[in-house]
Amino acid sequence: MNYYYILKKTLKSIFYSLNFYIKQPRNEPLLAVLPRTGLNLTVNLLNICYSIRLGLPGDLGVNDNTYSTFAKMDSPLDERSIFSKRTDPILWHSHLPYSKIVPKRKKFCKTVILIREPVECIASYLLHLINEGKLTHNLDKEVTMSEFRKFDKKFKLISVFSEFLKSWLNFKLKSKKDQVVVIDNNYVKKNTKDYLIFINKFFDLKFSQSQMNIALEKLDIERIKKISSIKSQRITNNKMLLSHDVKNHINKYCKEKYTNILKTCVNY
Repeated sequence: MNYYYILKKTLKSIFYSLNFYIKQPRNEPLLAVLPRTGLNLTVNLLNICYSIRLGLPGDLGVNDNTYSTFAKMDSPLDERSIFSKRTDPILWHSHLPYSKIVPKRKKFCKTVILIREPVECIASYLLHLINEGKLTHNLDKEVTMSEFRKFDKKFKLISVFSEFLKSWLNFKLKSKKDQVVVIDNNYVKKNTKDYLIFINKFFDLKFSQSQMNIALEKLDIERIKKISSIKSQRITNNKMLLSHDVKNHINKYCKEKYTNILKTCVNY
């Protein structure tokens, strides 16, 4: 056994890990996103622009699970990115609450927080779990309170939503006004062009209007519907029906936190 090789590899791993977690660059872009709130739309709009800037085709690949572009400028802000050698620009993203993101660079990022109305968000996430085969439910029937408690116990639906909003609101209130913004998913869907223009300016990405126009054309909802299969997890006509008891239960624990952070949105 080559102990020198093992020691060298171990020390190299430690160095990369410490460098990743301790490094404190200023003004890196970060998307803090609740599940089912616009992460895939955002990163792929920007990845198309980035691909074009690099001289690559500004095309978008579509399959049942995700989208793909020729170049990527996004990476998760966690241990998966430790050994990635990336060049600027880079777009960090995370579904975690602020308190659970380990790298210290989170404090210095220019941050966009994407949120969504709690009942709508959790219903969409349940549908996503069904499409992934992680959950079984007859979509013709409402989710009862007893069923929801089982789903919540397994996937921590209420706590994920509630903790995310509470943690990022606290960070937002302590941060400089021009460093952190909150945007609601409803605004993103209805004003995608304005949203992309804002993201481009806020993160100082310097993508041209023609690059953004191509990205918007490629990710136009009607176009995506035409090229997606009926199994697509991104485009679906199915709906998750929740009983009134379930909706009231979600709102009991999440509505106030959502309302509080909604008041800080840039579009309100």
